[in-house]
Amino acid sequence: MRCPNCGAFVEDSKTVCTMCGTPLNNGNNQNTGFNNMNNNMNGMNNMNNGMSYGNPSGSFNNFGNAFSSGNTNSSYNMNQNFNGNPNANPSFSTGSAFSSGNMNQSLSKRTEEYEKKFNSYQDQDYKTNIKKEDKDIFDFFSENKTTIKIVSLLLLFAILGFAGYKYYQHKNKPVEDAPVFLSLYFEVDSSLQQVAGNSNNSIVFNKSGQKGSACSISITYGTSTSGDHVREFFQNKKSALAPERDTNNQVVDELKIFTASDSNMSINNAPWYYLNIFYKPAKDANPTVLKYKYLSSTYKGYYYDIELVNNSNDAACNASLDNFAKSLKFIDA
Repeated sequence: MRCPNCGAFVEDSKTVCTMCGTPLNNGNNQNTGFNNMNNNMNGMNNMNNGMSYGNPSGSFNNFGNAFSSGNTNSSYNMNQNFNGNPNANPSFSTGSAFSSGNMNQSLSKRTEEYEKKFNSYQDQDYKTNIKKEDKDIFDFFSENKTTIKIVSLLLLFAILGFAGYKYYQHKNKPVEDAPVFLSLYFEVDSSLQQVAGNSNNSIVFNKSGQKGSACSISITYGTSTSGDHVREFFQNKKSALAPERDTNNQVVDELKIFTASDSNMSINNAPWYYLNIFYKPAKDANPTVLKYKYLSSTYKGYYYDIELVNNSNDAACNASLDNFAKSLKFIDA
């Protein structure tokens, strides 16, 4: 059967409409539509009778009940059976009959209430209702987005800057010097080539080209056992370079008479002793040609003796020998 109020289909055994809650009378609901039509006709006749027979008050009272509150589809009481008497005066029962206006009004009202609730939900600022002690890390990030972005960018720039600085340091890191000969480090330019067949405690470099051994470097090391190794080393070199003499003890070649000059100096914070051997460029000239230069030093119980030779008095050879002497450095292996 149908509900007389909302028109929904309801099981015959139900006493209340499951859609709108209107009480149902199972005994008289089967002919509801037919009774409603006849009752409406009787109501109109009754109204006419009342007006015709001088009883306007009762009819207008019923008329008011039938059409009050905008209920233009109000019907007779469903409990009163139609008896076919057009003069019967059944009473009106407002709000009991099916009304499409009521249904549309109810649907519109519900839609309006839903939209209000939905809009209220969208406009609600739930952050203002959260207590400080109830906030978690997500609330913190949400409330501090701008600050977090700025800090993150600064941190990123700092990391990139630090990485770039480290890369620059790595690319420009000076090459650490390594010992070349025991604990001694030195540099020899490309004009000087190492001579093959050197012993374990000696190494020799000769200048390439036509001059051959006229420009050379010789390095020797060994265990220092003497009390004054430097003095003995220089004395031996002077004896070996002494000019040749005849039977009368006269110097055979005056140009081979040398003048010695020895002293000490610091090379890369290490003490070195040197011996310079000067010769005369001519018989009447002063000894100004430096053909031999000897360097000697001791380091951790070892001596290092170096002989620099420039027999041809060549300027390029002098430059190579000077650069070599400036590069001398002691390094722990």
